[in-house]
Amino acid sequence: MGYNAATQSDDLTFAKIKEDPAKDYQRWLEHSTPFWMIGLPILIRRSMLALTGMFNTGVVLVDLEFVYRITSLNVNIAWCTAVLSMHISNPNGNFNRMTKKDRMAEYNRITKFFITNPTRRSTGEVIRNTIESIKRPLRPAKRDFFNNMGWNQYQDPERFDTGYIHNPNGDPIKSAFVICDLFLDSQNANRSVEFLYKEKEISKVFKQ
Repeated sequence: MGYNAATQSDDLTFAKIKEDPAKDYQRWLEHSTPFWMIGLPILIRRSMLALTGMFNTGVVLVDLEFVYRITSLNVNIAWCTAVLSMHISNPNGNFNRMTKKDRMAEYNRITKFFITNPTRRSTGEVIRNTIESIKRPLRPAKRDFFNNMGWNQYQDPERFDTGYIHNPNGDPIKSAFVICDLFLDSQNANRSVEFLYKEKEISKVFKQ
């Protein structure tokens, strides 16, 4: 697994990279807490499919269900600090065509299936969730205040300029793939690429 960048088919001028999956992976590494993330930057050994199973096509959020499933099993998952993939959001995609209500219903249904025992949450997780519930309603006012003061704000996902310049005569699909390749190259050129994983209960970090 690793980081994923995301842009939009109707606006390739910027891309976002979420930091949360790396934090969720770290909690899984330390506490075996199941988590989910987008499935694009995941590479799977063919021999492991007998243990993990394939995608469940009975849900729309197939990667959400799959990642929850594999992180609930006794498997070894490595994390790469590079940006491994880039997602081009399509307004007509299955996810975007779902209503927010339907997305939340499926998310809650899948989450409750894999996180069935509230006692599995650590003290740290309870504290984080409490802090998050307090901060969530205050964020809009905070963003407005920072914007009015002209102060920079931490964002997750962080937003980056891709350098894309629209060409009305160009092929939009080819342009999207070109800008993705360039963006991934520029991001990984400035990152320290490391691989984290656990083996025999020992956490290891290997630098490239």
